[in-house]
Amino acid sequence: MKITIQILTYTLFGFLILNLFSCDEDAFQQVVEIEIPEHEPKISLAMEINQGDDILSTFVSRSSSINEVIETPTLEDITVNVFKNNTLFAEMLFDSTSRKYLATVDSLPDDQASYRIEVESSVYGKASAEQVMPKLVSFKDLEYNEDGAIDSYGERVDEIVFNIEDPSDEENFYSIDVYSFFKYLGDDNLQIQHIYASSLDPLLEYGGGNGGLILSDDSFNGKDYRISLNLEKYFLQLEDKDEFVLYIELKNISRSNYLYKRSLEAYWNAYGNPFAEPVVVHNNIKNGYGIFRTSSTYGDEIKLK
Repeated sequence: MKITIQILTYTLFGFLILNLFSCDEDAFQQVVEIEIPEHEPKISLAMEINQGDDILSTFVSRSSSINEVIETPTLEDITVNVFKNNTLFAEMLFDSTSRKYLATVDSLPDDQASYRIEVESSVYGKASAEQVMPKLVSFKDLEYNEDGAIDSYGERVDEIVFNIEDPSDEENFYSIDVYSFFKYLGDDNLQIQHIYASSLDPLLEYGGGNGGLILSDDSFNGKDYRISLNLEKYFLQLEDKDEFVLYIELKNISRSNYLYKRSLEAYWNAYGNPFAEPVVVHNNIKNGYGIFRTSSTYGDEIKLK
């Protein structure tokens, strides 16, 4: 009886498997028609202004539907104006080489002025956005410690530490980037490299998709905050270099700038993953799409060679 039961079990299992794979493949497919809603094209733009800038630059285009391809995305027959504290500050003109709108201005101060961009088209209407220039925030006690930290894999890495002097009674957002400036032996050309720093600090997160770090002062408002960055030795090879300088850049960024960097990082992390939740990148353009953002920059350097 035991042998008979086993034979019957295997026979039944094989029958089910054969039926499963011999089923009509159409039973596992379903065609769903999706009606794509009408799309109203609007102005789209991307612009960042930083304390110290003497050239304003923006790319202006228009939005398109999911099944439309724009052959010449740049809009040329428009007016692009920048206002400072509600007074016309700069009229931006189209540059055919870069295909951007440009304006030369005096170096922008960190005076917490309000800046507004207005883009007007006879076809797509007027789009605008307004941002306040953040005040300059500095850091102090900058140190470089060789083999001074341990990364998330338990490996020894070099460390940069400094203290942000966070202003009190105001909401601040920061971005942090590390660069190396160096010359190869026998070469006078200056090389610039962005270094992907990391940190075990849970308040620091990647933002913008370019390896930079971002930070909100929600938990330390008005107090000095110690930043510890880990640098992989891959970026710090000095043997074939004649000079080598690390440059640490701290930007006090507007809230829209912070939300844009954070959402853009989430977008790139989800890109190509069919199981990831859709990500909408932060947009602050009224009657349009895109981002207008501001920042003030403080930097210091450490010469390693």
